[in-house]
Amino acid sequence: AENIFSALRVLHLYGVLSISLALAVVCARTVAGREESCARALVRRWFWAPVGIGVAWFAVVAYAHGAEALRARSLPLPPARAPNVLIMVIDTLRADRMARPPGQTLTPHLDQLAAEGARFENAWSTTSWSLPSQASIMTGTYPFEHQADWPALRIANGSTPLAEYFDGRGYVTGAFSGNAAWITPEYVGRGYLRFKVYNFEDFLRRTVFGRKVDKLLERIGLHSAGRGKKAPQINEEFLQFLDDYPASPFYSYLCYMDVNQALYDRKLNHSDRGHVSGQAVADDYDRALTVLDRHINELISALRARDRLKNTLVIITSDHGQSFGGDYPGDHSAEGHG
Repeated sequence: AENIFSALRVLHLYGVLSISLALAVVCARTVAGREESCARALVRRWFWAPVGIGVAWFAVVAYAHGAEALRARSLPLPPARAPNVLIMVIDTLRADRMARPPGQTLTPHLDQLAAEGARFENAWSTTSWSLPSQASIMTGTYPFEHQADWPALRIANGSTPLAEYFDGRGYVTGAFSGNAAWITPEYVGRGYLRFKVYNFEDFLRRTVFGRKVDKLLERIGLHSAGRGKKAPQINEEFLQFLDDYPASPFYSYLCYMDVNQALYDRKLNHSDRGHVSGQAVADDYDRALTVLDRHINELISALRARDRLKNTLVIITSDHGQSFGGDYPGDHSAEGHG
């Protein structure tokens, strides 16, 4: 059954109001005739409310850590000298931003990595948006096979995600995502020992009233599509995962949203939103990509310092491209990646 605390959309506003009204009626009938004594009891015990919230939060966190530890201990023995596997997906990365001539490069560190390994220049996405495309990366199957697409949205039981494959061979498996809309444990989380995606803001926006507040914020230029988890936090969470399991082979999946967030921030969160040129969006996009290139290099350096790189297969790719609009040279008239 769906968990009402993790599902993206469960209760309609009118449903919440109806339930609240019903609970209010039940409470009113329960305390009828005892209002003064109940009020005195509440005043004497008011401090238990924050204590109760704290205990509940601690219980949730402790359960998550305990469940992970128990599952990690039950993993089978991995093969000797098993290679680590690290997949990094740069969400919304255009192919024409990569492998540029000297002096024009936006990604000097990624270019150097590619020069030391293998570059695939004839690679195609299975579709144009994040969830089905990244599910294809995770399963090696087309969207009509894995079904993580409209309307099912989840990887079908008939498909075997990489996380399940490696989990069955003794690997610790972790996913660390900046895409809180689609690359989430509810949709593609099968097989992962640890899956980190949501910030506190993401949880608030998924409540009924949080969605109402979000609509108001959008009107004043604070659209959530321009915010979210950035590369430094994803890197930190991933490295903490490795430090928690220093002796185990790992399979990890990192989804960076930095360039996606930069272009939507420029389109939606400035005074000229709705009228911004394709060139202006492309400029912010390119700057974000260069910053992300540096953060990825920092992660590679951290892996090297931990001696976790020499036996690691590193795969860097994207899930789809992006059109900056018809006023940008060479692009289609429709913006976006639909």
